[in-house]
Amino acid sequence: MPGRVHEDRRNARDLVWDDPTKIDGSTVINQAILSIKVNYSMDMVSEVTVEVLDSNGSLAQANYFSIGRHVWYRGFAHKDRSWVAINSGFVEGERIWQLFEIASVSMGPGPGTNPVWNLKLRPSACQQMKRDKDPGTVVGMGSNLIINAAHKYGLDCVAQSTETGVDWKAAGEDEVKESLWDIMKRTASESRDKDGHTQFRLFEADGVLFFGTQKWLLGRWGTTYDNPDVGIIDPEGLIAGGGNDAYNYIELCWPVLRNTNPPDAFQLMSMPTCSRSDNDPIATEGSASIDRANGRTLRPGMTIFLRFDRGATTRGHYFQGLYLISSVSYEHIGSAPVSINFRSPERLAKDIKMLEVGAVHGQLKGRYSEII
Repeated sequence: MPGRVHEDRRNARDLVWDDPTKIDGSTVINQAILSIKVNYSMDMVSEVTVEVLDSNGSLAQANYFSIGRHVWYRGFAHKDRSWVAINSGFVEGERIWQLFEIASVSMGPGPGTNPVWNLKLRPSACQQMKRDKDPGTVVGMGSNLIINAAHKYGLDCVAQSTETGVDWKAAGEDEVKESLWDIMKRTASESRDKDGHTQFRLFEADGVLFFGTQKWLLGRWGTTYDNPDVGIIDPEGLIAGGGNDAYNYIELCWPVLRNTNPPDAFQLMSMPTCSRSDNDPIATEGSASIDRANGRTLRPGMTIFLRFDRGATTRGHYFQGLYLISSVSYEHIGSAPVSINFRSPERLAKDIKMLEVGAVHGQLKGRYSEII
């Protein structure tokens, strides 16, 4: 544990505490930071987990770990973001500053008699929405409510249109009032698109609020814009439109090309793990480990083209196709690769191709004698 304090701390400078008592309005405590873990998910808002060694308890005494304390985090943003434009953060080339809040804290034993603090940071705008319990602060129904809420709290918004709306629930004397964020989550869970497809998802990444179904998101966000053979990239027929339409996606190929000119932009560190089961709303799920050079720019809601047969004109590999990234996580300090999870869009029960019942036991007796 003590040796960790002396590691290279250059990346720790990407966390800056907002400090109005300082001349430049900020404080950097990079020498005390042990680790920074970043997690983006389609099921929640962005979260940065920080471990801090508090020698002699001086940082805690100075209120560096107070709930609600503002902390700026500088993450990674790909220069070609195509479908998604960011205006809410402060973009510096391929880096972006975003304002977070300390949402939870815990303390445990560190080296000697010094404590180690574990901080969970979440976007300040989303934390404010969770504290906003005034039903008159934001107006609108469905996607209009989501867009208006995002703009009020300084977030950009990418939203699929829907007019499905929910009402604020009146709380009794012994009940906790719903927050604006609660209303937005209920709007997502109760909304359906015009085809009656699966429920909407609500999540945040890099100061952008996303609202839409997984099917609507597929093929919209990536770094490559092309119209490859739909039969290869979308064997399940999940992309809206189809035909000769072009799609946005990020190509992940196995085996990877590292020493070619140009090499693969996003390089897999090993073969992806994929799984598929019958009669499941999520047809395919998987995970992959990606080189951190560009992997840190990946976000949930992006589309990947998982490819196992370069240049082939047929479907090829069983798991080849388009998938949505559902989560991204990585260590901000160090050289470890980026981990992603991906999935095919959720399907309605009527869209699931059921397996046939097949031959029953009595009909298989003859086959048994043939096999043995």
